Amino acid sequence: MEAVNFIAETSLKDNSIDLTFYNVHVFPKLLDYEVMQREEIVLILSEGHPLASKSVDKPGFKHPWVDLSLFSRENFILLYPDQNTGGIALKLFKDYDMDPPVLLHTRNSEMSIKLAMEGLGIAFAPESYYHMAASHGSQPSLCLSIGKS
Repeated sequence: MEAVNFIAETSLKDNSIDLTFYNVHVFPKLLDYEVMQREEIVLILSEGHPLASKSVDKPGFKHPWVDLSLFSRENFILLYPDQNTGGIALKLFKDYDMDPPVLLHTRNSEMSIKLAMEGLGIAFAPESYYHMAASHGSQPSLCLSIGKS
């Protein structure tokens, strides 16, 4: 899905299309744009993960919140850095001064979510992607809020 963003932006720049809708984590400098909606990026893990108990209700967060730095030694399943969610993951790791092990890089966001739901690692995803996968999944899982605001 996220490869579509590159094609959409390229098509706008070469004037083969006039308008497109897509998600970004870095706003284009040479294009006019309007933010239509913002979506929380959540941390996904199996319900039985030992660090799940560290989550707390925190004002201003939609889901139970957890300190991302607690996961510094956990295996992550990440999208590639040129994909939106992969780029956001790298920024979060930098912000938290983390260099966690990466079990797998993939271009398939659904696969990263499902593997995390099954307990094979930790993943990041837009909240709506998680809810879609959870509605079709059989493994009990959690999505947690992260970040400072």
